[in-house]
Amino acid sequence: MSQQDIVDALINEQGRLFSEDMGIDLSADDSAADFEWLVATILLSKRISHDLATRAGRALKDAGLMSVDAVLDADRDAMIDLLGDNGYKRYRKVATDYIRTSAAWVRDDLGGDLRTIMQGEGDADAVIERLHHAKGVGDVGAEIFAREAQLNWGVFYPRLEGSARDQAEKLGLTTGHGPLVAMAGSRARFVRLAAALSRAAIDDPADPVMEARRA
Repeated sequence: MSQQDIVDALINEQGRLFSEDMGIDLSADDSAADFEWLVATILLSKRISHDLATRAGRALKDAGLMSVDAVLDADRDAMIDLLGDNGYKRYRKVATDYIRTSAAWVRDDLGGDLRTIMQGEGDADAVIERLHHAKGVGDVGAEIFAREAQLNWGVFYPRLEGSARDQAEKLGLTTGHGPLVAMAGSRARFVRLAAALSRAAIDDPADPVMEARRA
């Protein structure tokens, strides 16, 4: 078994970011994309399949309902209907209210910029704790956010926790950040590795990943 082969197979086969599935470009490295990812995180945090959460998030993105102002200006019932029409039926009301409350928090407490929670902090755990102020973002949600936000949020990089870390252990990979960063080869590829491990935990590892594991 070559850990490098497993890492390469994971990135190649399952390394698509969940943010990409919703049309969110975190490589843009701006506060607008960060808030979009927070909205996506709220959707992904509920007990619902990631496919349905992704579909609902994409619908919000396509409708222009992923900015702070757009969310707060939107008709609540229209948002509820949009989520329900896109597979997010069971939690459509609570998710809408969580998103709207979180948008108000970003506007009123953070001056419209989610990145304010990083100011003066070099401690990832402290920033994670501040993320809990977003309605609907608990421990799991904060890890979901951090996993892809680390593409640009230096306070989180490199980070591999929760289900992604557990999956790495199951595949026989080291969970040391230094070796994983080296095998990934770049920051962007490390984030894709983290996403791939999360997908493998949800959907099972892809066949080429298991072939690399058995080799």
